[in-house]
Amino acid sequence: MSTEKLNRERNSPAGFTILETVIALAIGAIIMMIIGSALVSHYRLYDLTTTDSNLKSENLTMMERISRVAGDGQSVEASRQFGTITLSSNTSTAIFKLPAIDSAKNIIAGSYDYIAFYKSPTTTNLFEYIDGADGSWRKDSGKILSKFVSSVIFGYNNSIVSASSNITIFLENQRTVRGARKTYNNSTTIYLKNK
Repeated sequence: MSTEKLNRERNSPAGFTILETVIALAIGAIIMMIIGSALVSHYRLYDLTTTDSNLKSENLTMMERISRVAGDGQSVEASRQFGTITLSSNTSTAIFKLPAIDSAKNIIAGSYDYIAFYKSPTTTNLFEYIDGADGSWRKDSGKILSKFVSSVIFGYNNSIVSASSNITIFLENQRTVRGARKTYNNSTTIYLKNK
């Protein structure tokens, strides 16, 4: 090998210059920002879509529960005591009188259970209260059906609620996710079983 060629190989830089390294890092940073932005957008869309799905599912589940009770109801009660709470049927509360049933789902003659659905005016909680007759499969209880109900309206087809033969229910639930308010609402009319 000639000495001229050896000198040229010794003097030529082996590797990248600082400028080439800075440019490569800048391009890499831009690519990482684009990927990061896409991931953030993806997760935001995922959260919003999941919330929509959950709101719809929860709303339909609550509406199904209320509809089942109302459909089995013999009548709407004007007022009823549930433990230490006295409730009255109105636009935010519905109290249903149902035939009591034993553990085999047989009707107990002359006995009645009472189930109330109540939307708290100060929170987004929807409650279900049960006042079960002695020997009934339904036991006295109170529970929160949902913590995300923004509105419930019970509409009766008679101004004397205990004379109502059907009830219209409007139910709206709502959540805020990543600064976006998501709502789902649903309504239905139910005819009481024995009216």
